[in-house]
Amino acid sequence: MQRRSLRRAAAAATVAAVAVAGAAPASAQGLLRHGGFRKSPTESEVLASWPAAAKARGVAGWAAAVCEADQKGALSACRVLDETPAGEGFGAALLQLAPQFRARPHSTVCARFFNLMVIHAAWPPEDRMAKWRWNPRMERRGHYFPEQAEKDTVYGAAVLRCRVPSQGSLRDCRMLIERPEGHGFGEAALRMAHELSVVTQGPDEVDRPMYIQVPVNFTPNKTICY
Repeated sequence: MQRRSLRRAAAAATVAAVAVAGAAPASAQGLLRHGGFRKSPTESEVLASWPAAAKARGVAGWAAAVCEADQKGALSACRVLDETPAGEGFGAALLQLAPQFRARPHSTVCARFFNLMVIHAAWPPEDRMAKWRWNPRMERRGHYFPEQAEKDTVYGAAVLRCRVPSQGSLRDCRMLIERPEGHGFGEAALRMAHELSVVTQGPDEVDRPMYIQVPVNFTPNKTICY
C-alpha cells in the first residue's frame, strides 16, 4: 500500500495566535506548538492500528490527544482529548500511534513555553485537506483576548473541534481543552470561531463537509516561536 503521511489530513488545520503585546511570562508555559509535524504515521500504520472489533463491524472512528513536546520534537505524556464513537478503542489506538508522531524542533526558549502538541487520527485515514480561506486580522484577534487574563498578563491556549460545511464558516464548535483553565480562553476561542472560514477538498478536488481541530494560542504579538 502506498505510504501517505497523515499530515495531509484536514484535521491538521491550525489558527495563528491571538495577539496581545508584551513579553511571555512563566504563565505562558503550556501553549500549543504550531508548525506541523516532521514525522507522522503513514496510512498503513493507521490502518494497522484500527481497533479489531470496530473494524470487523465496519465502525469508522476518530480520536485526538494532547502531548508534551520537547525541544527536539519528541512527544510524551499523551492523553486522549476526544474519541468518536466512544467506547470503541479509538483513543487507545491513537495513543499507540503517538510514538510515530514527531513535532518540528524548537529553540530551547520556545520549547519551554510552546510545549503542547495536538495529535489526531481517523479510521479510515482522511484523504482531505482544509485550507484557511479567512482568518481575522491581527487587530480583530486581540479583540477576543479575555479581558481579565490580559490584565493579569496570563497567556493561554484552547483546542476546538468544529464541523466544516463543504466550504465556509465553522459550525458546531466545542472546546476540547483550554490551558490554563478558568481564564476564559476556551470561551474566547469559541467566540472567535465564527470569523474563521475554511475550504475542504479531497483528491477529486470536490468540496466536502468534515470535522477539524482548531488549536488557538493567546500569546504576545511579538513572539518569534512560529
